[in-house]
Amino acid sequence: TSGSRVQAVLAQGGLTSPVHTMPIAWPVGSFCAIQGLQSAAGCLLNGRIGEVMGADEKTDRLWVRLDPRDSQSKWKQIKPENLREAPTAAANANHECRFCLEGAGGEPLLSPCPCRGSMSCVHLRCLQNAYLSQGATIAYPRCPTCKRKCDARTAVMLLENLREKVEQEPAKDVYVFAQILTNLGNAYHELDLSHVQKAIELFERALDIQEHQYGSQYSELVPTLCNLGAAYREIGDCGKSIEVLQRTLALQEKEGGLHDHLQAPTLGNLGSAFGQLGHTHQAISFFQRALANLERDYGSQHYELTGSLNNLGKAYLRLGDAGKALEVLVRALAITTRECGSEHLDILPTLKTLGVANMQMGDAKKAIDIFERVLAIEKHEYGLEHANVAQTLELLDQLNATQAIVRMEGAHD
Repeated sequence: TSGSRVQAVLAQGGLTSPVHTMPIAWPVGSFCAIQGLQSAAGCLLNGRIGEVMGADEKTDRLWVRLDPRDSQSKWKQIKPENLREAPTAAANANHECRFCLEGAGGEPLLSPCPCRGSMSCVHLRCLQNAYLSQGATIAYPRCPTCKRKCDARTAVMLLENLREKVEQEPAKDVYVFAQILTNLGNAYHELDLSHVQKAIELFERALDIQEHQYGSQYSELVPTLCNLGAAYREIGDCGKSIEVLQRTLALQEKEGGLHDHLQAPTLGNLGSAFGQLGHTHQAISFFQRALANLERDYGSQHYELTGSLNNLGKAYLRLGDAGKALEVLVRALAITTRECGSEHLDILPTLKTLGVANMQMGDAKKAIDIFERVLAIEKHEYGLEHANVAQTLELLDQLNATQAIVRMEGAHD
């Protein structure tokens, strides 16, 4: 029905299906080469080498990441019969490690960050040595060259090695160890939804250490609590999420600004948790507070505001107030377009919610124009075979059919 389709669009925030471990011949992390795609968009992918990230249980297709920098929303859905084996060495056959200047040999080369050309590949052990040499073991792993965060899979490997090393020390620094656990939890959290429970276990262990060492009112509990609350919400335990996040907010307000940069995420996650429980008015209150917090810190036109604006737009739609939704969504769209351009993936969440708002306002023609724009971006970024493309095509078919009925009724009148 169109109502369920609207809810699906409202709920969508990237991939429409969770990633699942593949029980067949393509284990997660294996490298593959794409072949035999026939569509116009698919032909452009033939010959590309990618990494298998999991499987979509609804379509029996594999999620393939073509670039280590790609977020989950950019992974491609490929049928298993359109893949052939491509060892890691083949993917990096003409590259060498930027640190030791040696090729893959017996150890795979990774591309953990946006660096390209001769700087694109590293051995894990070389990156580990560079990370440790910085002396910043309480920091999330970053590339020492471009300073960007390492991709989640590489960060997990680095931090698991570091955790094992520090855990074996007879007199380990508990502050450092708790921070390593928190960073490792964040890395697992970024991998995909199937690893959120692992992230929760790590956050809870870090929290136990911090509370035992410093007490339950220690200000440095705030980042761990904030991460833990967000993770609980993602697995659907909104009650636990609200409990943890309200504790986080109380600590932040007590400290009077020590972790002020985390207050907006805390408020936003509280809004989302209340929204998932159906308490839309409370959700809007928290989203408005988060927005005010961000406006105070960044001004009224900063890209950081777009998440809160989109959340508010969706919440207003749930209340049936499409007018207020349009007001905040148009603002979000203007900011995102200015920062990212008019065809960037980051613009899709706002465009989709704008389309739904226009549907609620009864402006089917405007909604069709918006979703045709969505479709063009999705085709370009995902390819014709992607589930998101199919969903948008189905919605456009429904909208066009509705518009045709309205025109026929108008002609009869």
